[in-house]
This record gives sequence, structure tokens and C-alpha cells, in this order.
Amino acid sequence: MGHWGTGLSSNDTFMEVYETFFHYYNHNLSIEEIREKLSLHFAEIIANNQTSNDYWFALSKALWECQALDAATFNTVKHIIESRSDLKVWKELDASDKDIKSREKVLDKFLESLSTERPKAKARKKINYYSGIYEPGTCLAIKMANGNYGGLIVLIRDTDTLEGENIVAATDINMNSLPGVSDFKQANILTGRDIEIIGSVENRKEYFWIFALEAKRRRYNKEAESAFIPVGKLQVDRVFEKYFATPYRYNDNWINIVKILEDALNSFYSGEKYSISASVEEWLTGKQG
Repeated sequence: MGHWGTGLSSNDTFMEVYETFFHYYNHNLSIEEIREKLSLHFAEIIANNQTSNDYWFALSKALWECQALDAATFNTVKHIIESRSDLKVWKELDASDKDIKSREKVLDKFLESLSTERPKAKARKKINYYSGIYEPGTCLAIKMANGNYGGLIVLIRDTDTLEGENIVAATDINMNSLPGVSDFKQANILTGRDIEIIGSVENRKEYFWIFALEAKRRRYNKEAESAFIPVGKLQVDRVFEKYFATPYRYNDNWINIVKILEDALNSFYSGEKYSISASVEEWLTGKQG
């Protein structure tokens, strides 16, 4: 169901619609522009009987908070609640009687709140923009728990975005002394592998280790940041695509990157063999990757 509780906001669809509304609201779009964008972006959700109610609940709550709730939207939500159509959906999805009764109370209270105008419209928030910490081509030595140094090469630096990402690639550097730029230039991009077993068939998917460092998260990672040591810079002659085909991209906790890198290096130097490979120099010049 996408629900983790009976509350309005205890739902994936509700939260996505609600947060998207205020993303646009805080970027100073008009209510009409926001509604148009939401109707296009969430067209499939609106058309789906199991998710449309949560869309309308989120939209009406956001509009109410902005003192912009129109009669048509209010009447749509009023009909959903008074006809008990949302409760019918919950029954179809095998919700317990206890949860359905709890949901009914939540909806009745929600309709009551929508029926009274909010005293003051929600203020638009100032949007903070961030830029990536490191310039493209920066060679980052990583001090690992085993005392050795690994290495990351910075591929992309976002400027003035909501996250301020640096996209970085892990290398196969594993040295007991601080590596230099020449070590990075001669290194290879570190490769990993997923193994999925379906029945008797073993599927292996290989990838290059790519991570994202968000400047937005920098204040939460002050201690971890000390493990990232810039040792120089290589020239980047390639325009990288923003996103890479890999499921391994960590933003929130940078210390995870250090641990993942160390584990990957242990596998690599223990004799793990891969069919894909590329050097740092090949990546930065665009000859391969």
C-alpha cells in the first residue's frame, strides 16, 4: 500500500506530492504553475484508484496551508471522505478493521480542518544552494582503517544546486604512504560486482565504483571529511554524464565510502577478477569509460 501508518503523511504518495508542492512553492512558482506541474508529474498516480486519494489529500493540505484551497479541490476531497471510498481501497488491500477505523477518524478530522480557513498562509522558505567541495580532477587520498591509503578521483562538481554534488570514482590505489598525482594517473578505476542467483542461473553485473559527496551534508560529515586528503589535480578533458549506471552511490554518511572502498580493495587484491577495466587517465581523457 505504500503506507506505514493510518495518518495522512504515513504514506509514500502523500509525502512525495506534498514535498514536491513545497519544492516549487519555495522556488516562488505561482499556485497555478505548481498545480499544472503536479498534474503532469503525478498523472499516473492520479489515474490509479489505489493512489489517487493520497494525491488529493496531499494537494488539499498543501493548498490549505497556503490559503489557496479552492472549492473544486475541497469538494473532491470531501466526496472521497464522505463516500468512504478511501476506506474501501484500504479494505481491498486487506487492511485490518482496527486500521480502517483509525483511518476513518483521521480522515474525518482532516475534513474538519480543511473546512476552516488557515489563519495565515505558510511563508515561502529561502532556498539554500550549494556547490561541490572539490574541483574536477582533484585527487583525494583516503586514509583507511587498515592504515593504508586508497584514492578517489573527482569527476564532476555541481555549482549552485540544492545538493552541491561531487561525483567521484574510486581507484585501485592501496598504498602504505600518501599517494601523489602520478600514482593516481597510473591507477585504475576500481571495479565491483553484484551476483544474483535466480534458480540455478547466476547473473553477474560488473560496475565501476561511483559515489556522490553532497556539500549539503558537509556539516554532518566534518569528522569523516578529515579522511579525504587532496594531494593534487589532474586535467579533465571529458564531459561526464551526470549519473552513472551503478546502484552504489552514497550521500549521507561519507565514512561509508571509506569502509566500502577498503572492502572493495580487499576483494580486488585477494584475486577477484573482472572483465571490465579502465585507467584513471582513460576516464579523464574520454578514451574509455
